[in-house]
Parts: sequence; structure tokens; C-alpha cells
Amino acid sequence: MRHTLEETEDFETGERGVSCEIRALREEDLARAVDAALRAVTVAAARAEAVLSARVLQGARPAAPPPGVIRELARDLRASGLPAAPGPLWSAGEDGGIHLGSRGREWELEAFVERHPLLRTAG
Repeated sequence: MRHTLEETEDFETGERGVSCEIRALREEDLARAVDAALRAVTVAAARAEAVLSARVLQGARPAAPPPGVIRELARDLRASGLPAAPGPLWSAGEDGGIHLGSRGREWELEAFVERHPLLRTAG
């Protein structure tokens, strides 16, 4: 899961704003993260006796690369000893790339990508 947070303040009107973007590879993770963020903001607003206005927008529909590509990648991951559990992508790659989650095994996944002849990291 990834997130970004931006705060704004208008000194003339006294309004403060918080904008947060949350991205996750699985729908369940996204729902949990959005729920936790909304709860935290609601508690903070209540403690400050502030008026809260909140909304949730879904910016991108889940996208999936061709099934054959996913099967080959899953086979290669398993052959390297890494688990593979394909699911919907909640943040589609700008260049059509595939997003991989590491579940705490970042260094193993990075080493896999570096060794793989057809993969590269984004950026």
C-alpha cells in the first residue's frame, strides 16, 4: 500500500484541508486503509471541535495485464521461491507495467527483478 498526504490552510477563511491518496494492490487492503484514514481524520476533527466534510473518490478502475503474462510471471516467481498471488491492480502502471507487492520480502523481490531478463523496476 502507498499513500500521499497534502495539507492546505487558507488564513483568510480559517479553513484547513487535508487531501490523501491511497493506493493498494488488493481491494481489501484499499478498503482497510481508507477506513483507517477516515476514522483518524474524524477523531482529529472531533477533538478539535471542527466541522468535517469528507469524500472518497476512486480514481482508477482495477486493471489487469494479459492473463498469459501474469501466468508466466507467477511461474517465474514461484521458481525463485517467492509466493505469487495475482489480483486486481488498483493503480495501473502508466507504461502498462505490472505492480508487485512484496509483503515484507522487498530485498528478495528486488533481487528477482534484477536477475530476470525481461523485468525492470519503474523509475
